[in-house]
Amino acid sequence: MNIIKNFMILGLAVLLASCASIGKRMARISPGMTKLEVVHILGKPKSSSGSSGVEVLHYTQDEGWWRNSYYYVRFVDGKVDAYGLEGRGPGRC
Repeated sequence: MNIIKNFMILGLAVLLASCASIGKRMARISPGMTKLEVVHILGKPKSSSGSSGVEVLHYTQDEGWWRNSYYYVRFVDGKVDAYGLEGRGPGRC
């Protein structure tokens, strides 16, 4: 019984730690960074879009219970121009 309890606690700890990962790592992004630097920090994006020298990387963070947070990083001419939580406008998280 103790082994099962320990695995459950460990699983919960891992789940909670992974849920906050994108939001916490987003704080390390700053204007002027390259796409390579951003992907190194945040990992592969969920999706991307863009045109005419503008590219946007989209990231999703599972908040549990069917809730997600959506983050973006916008590049203009290959450098970070804006980033943050989608729906809050450009700037920092």
